[in-house]
Amino acid sequence: MLLGLAEACWLSAQPLPEENMQRLAAADYVAVVRHKQGQNAEAERMLRDVLALRQRVEGREHPATLTTADNLGTALRAQGKHAEAERMHRDVLVLRQRVLGPEHPETLETAKNLALTLAIQSKHAEGEKILREVLATVLRVLGSEHPESLKTANNLGSTLGAQGKHAEAEEMHRKVLASVQRILGPEHPETLQTTSNVALALGAQGKYVEAAKIYREVLPVLQRVLGPEHPETLNMTVLLAVTLHTQGNNVEAERMCLDVLTTRQRVLGPLHPDTQRTAMVRAALTASEHASV
Repeated sequence: MLLGLAEACWLSAQPLPEENMQRLAAADYVAVVRHKQGQNAEAERMLRDVLALRQRVEGREHPATLTTADNLGTALRAQGKHAEAERMHRDVLVLRQRVLGPEHPETLETAKNLALTLAIQSKHAEGEKILREVLATVLRVLGSEHPESLKTANNLGSTLGAQGKHAEAEEMHRKVLASVQRILGPEHPETLQTTSNVALALGAQGKYVEAAKIYREVLPVLQRVLGPEHPETLNMTVLLAVTLHTQGNNVEAERMCLDVLTTRQRVLGPLHPDTQRTAMVRAALTASEHASV
């Protein structure tokens, strides 16, 4: 429905001159919606066209130009073009810091986009530095329980975990979890994701029993709230399977992993990256089980 509205908006604006502000705004809008729908190549094409026009008409430092450039970086990242996305976000961040100021919400959004792009490239130390700076700002400006503060803290916790700082990551995620449980409720998707982050940090520290307990508690909620075939539900099922395997519960782990693989083969097809990753996890579990016999 959202894509249909965006396409209708774009269709009505197409007769206008290509440098018309209304036409550029409509193109920006439909490109962002296409990105959210997974049509990233088409979103990239449209955003490149809009960016070139905005730079010529409004200037390189105009806020609308910077928004288009940041959106283009996001569309590039979604296609795996990480180096180009990083350059785009870096350029936008420098300009937004100068034009809008370091504490402006759009500046902070670009900083988070850059940190995410760095994390995908395993540049975790720089990503951590950026996220710590953003978190300090949002805590001061928005407060500790604002959604942006909680989301940034969660992202920082994940970045810490990726560097092996699992105890600090656990502490960070537990603080966020206490807030989101109180503010959003125990069954909100953000609460469930944060709970999963806590379990991941526990498992990384070898606290498998506690991690498995959390996964078992959250998984039925995910199945009820999001559905049994939702990607997040299936992801948590695999995490639980891996955690059970580390405890020697190989039969249940194998069964759960096979259930996820069967579902993903049916829903996504055998060549989808999520299906292939699940197949690799199952193969690793099976090989480990046979090696231990």
